[in-house]
Amino acid sequence: ACLGGYLGIFALNRWRRPLWSALALIVVAWSNVLVTTIYIGTGHGLHVFFIAIAALSVLMTSDGQEMVVAAVGLISVALYGYSQVYLVHGLIAPFSNAMLTVLMLASTAGATLVAILPPLYFRRLVTEAEMQLAAAHARTAELLHAILPVKVADRLEHDRQQTIADRFDSATVLFADIVSFTARSATLTPGDLVARLNQVFSRFDELSRRHGLEKIKTIGDAYMLAGGLPAPSAEYAMRVAAMA
Repeated sequence: ACLGGYLGIFALNRWRRPLWSALALIVVAWSNVLVTTIYIGTGHGLHVFFIAIAALSVLMTSDGQEMVVAAVGLISVALYGYSQVYLVHGLIAPFSNAMLTVLMLASTAGATLVAILPPLYFRRLVTEAEMQLAAAHARTAELLHAILPVKVADRLEHDRQQTIADRFDSATVLFADIVSFTARSATLTPGDLVARLNQVFSRFDELSRRHGLEKIKTIGDAYMLAGGLPAPSAEYAMRVAAMA
């Protein structure tokens, strides 16, 4: 009967019922341990698995199901106490002391492994997920810093809900455009075209950093930068002129 119950859990999983699968596994495990304890008593120590089942319920449920975990924990503890008090002597003849010792050691070791190994496994999964999240956050921050001014990107990174609309009473903006770009691009392959633009704009990036200016964006073959923002600077108009 227990074997049939365990096999039925696979069917519940295939129907995408994770909570019902977890509850079915818990009920079948409870029944398995309880029936065995009724027959051969508590000398074998198998009833320790009631506590292991309570520990596993934490891992087999998700957020918002704390009441289920609490119920499973209370029932498991109650079954453990009931077995410890009322099922000391089983219905069948007791095993020898040597056999009981072996069974007790095996039950204790098994329950310990069940209580420890899954949490370790899930902790590793959580650690890997946190590392992936940190890497994704770093990529997002890198992207923000690539397309936005550093100070603006930092502000967005700390509070992405805020609206940034700063006022600048004076600034100098430069637009640079490649002459006859449309005609030239017709004679280039897409790869050569991108390579040419990358070569030119990389040089522009280097010059803008050298002069302390802020790259705003590229638009096709046009390059836009500004002086005097997002942080005020001295002689920004002269710096833009030097850049030009």
